[in-house]
Amino acid sequence: MFNSLSKQWRHGASKSLQHRRAIVGLSILSTSVLGLIGLYQVGILKHLPPRTGRFSAERVHGSDEAFAILATPDGILGMISYSITAAAASVGSAERFATAPSLSALMGVKLVADSAFAIRLGCKEWSLWRTLSPWSLLLTASTLTSLALAVPELLAASRRLPEHR
Repeated sequence: MFNSLSKQWRHGASKSLQHRRAIVGLSILSTSVLGLIGLYQVGILKHLPPRTGRFSAERVHGSDEAFAILATPDGILGMISYSITAAAASVGSAERFATAPSLSALMGVKLVADSAFAIRLGCKEWSLWRTLSPWSLLLTASTLTSLALAVPELLAASRRLPEHR
């Protein structure tokens, strides 16, 4: 329908593009949340709400564990990761599941890894600190929603992958 990739992305109405747009949006939302966490972790923000009841974002994101990977704030590393997820969702045409199914598979692998990591971190928060960060819960919900949105494209691509070997 649209010849240029730019027009496909801006004006295309296929379910595949709608889902991928949502995945890009959720990934950018996640990047923004992680940016907020990163600002707290490097001391630009002095507090990270909320600190009530079962929720303590500061306790979770200010812990030594939050700096365990590469001696770097995990909020900063997470921004990089979710930027890659947004890129994986936005690469290619509206019909990439048919023309380049490996790109769809790449997005799927990234979303499965993101989901596993988000669930693992949530479990770790509770087991180590007996508290949860609402920001982490938002990230997990965003990530699992993205994975669910990707399923139709992944199934369509999986039927085409043997043809492209």
